[in-house]
Formats: sequence, structure tokens, C-alpha cells
Amino acid sequence: MKWMISSLAAMALAGTALAHSGATGVVKDRMAAMKAMADALEVIVPMTRGERAYDPGAYAAAARRIAAEAGRPLVDKFPEGSTQAPTEAAPAIWTDFARFSDLSMTLERRAAALAQAADNAAEVPRGAFRDMARTCSACHEDYRIETD
Repeated sequence: MKWMISSLAAMALAGTALAHSGATGVVKDRMAAMKAMADALEVIVPMTRGERAYDPGAYAAAARRIAAEAGRPLVDKFPEGSTQAPTEAAPAIWTDFARFSDLSMTLERRAAALAQAADNAAEVPRGAFRDMARTCSACHEDYRIETD
């Protein structure tokens, strides 16, 4: 669990400002969506780690932001051929678009479930967080080109 939290924190913070310079069109739109999800993780991860007091309302709102960016809205930001720089999208997205789409839909459901769990929990909903984090990690592992 600690490895997963650290990985998500690193993904959320890694080079987002520099990577976005020069992006246009749908590439810029999807980078903005990923940035919005990273910003939400900056609320969720410190609470999950115990570095910040758990605030169920803020935690749930951040999870809802992730859910709103995921699913069909995210999939639609990856039309075939949208590989222009400075994209971080790996070509595997388009060779395995069904799995990529499924992961995005799963992320939407799991982020929504995390929000619901946070709304109803006096403590961090670690199980729901772990489910969502695994989905993020799976997608980034297979479909994101890591940049420095």
C-alpha cells in the first residue's frame, strides 16, 4: 500500500507543468484532465498517508473530480492519431484501445466508489483507495510514456 501511495504521488507531481508547454488541441485537453486528476490526488494522498488530517468532504470531493475526468470524457480525449508532441500517450493506447477504454471506465467507477466510501467513513477508505490506485497504476504502466 505504501508503494502504491508513493507511486501515485510521484505520478501526480512528475513534470506536469513542463510537459504541458506547447500542447494544443486534444493533447492539451487530455493533459489538463490528467492535471486535474493529479491535483485531486494531491488532496487524497496526504490524507491516505496520514500526513494530513482526514477530511471526508474534501476527500470525497477530490475523488469525485477524478471520476468526472475519467470514463467516457477521458476516452474521448484520445482520438486515433492524436500523438503530436508533447503527448505522453503511448502508442499502445491505440493498439489496445478496448483495454484502455475499459481502464478509464473502471477508474470512473472506482473513483465514484471512493467518493461514496469517503462520504460514509470516519476513517480513510483504504480499500476503495487501493482499488482506484491500482487502476491508475495499470493505465500509467501500459499507456503513458514517462518523461523526465
